[in-house]
Amino acid sequence: GNEVREKTQALLDAAAERLGKEELPNASTTIIDAESITAGIIEAGAKYDAIVVGATRQPWFRKFFFGNIPYQIAHDTNQMVILVKRYNRVKGFLSRTVE
Repeated sequence: GNEVREKTQALLDAAAERLGKEELPNASTTIIDAESITAGIIEAGAKYDAIVVGATRQPWFRKFFFGNIPYQIAHDTNQMVILVKRYNRVKGFLSRTVE
């Protein structure tokens, strides 16, 4: 309903503010109603050159049972899909130290 839409918009606005308008002056947020998350992203992304999605931080068993949204988007569209992942300093340090 309307209350869910307002809460969702508030979350989007807060995320956009954290990203910073100077770094992404042409960025915008949009709420889309769709049958599924992947269908909504693919539909909305159809008017752009690429779809950018964040890598999931879900445990492997959740991905196995419930699917992996970034993979499903890449699988279901012919558009370029760019997957981004947050750099974790501790994991990066440990992986360099172990090698």
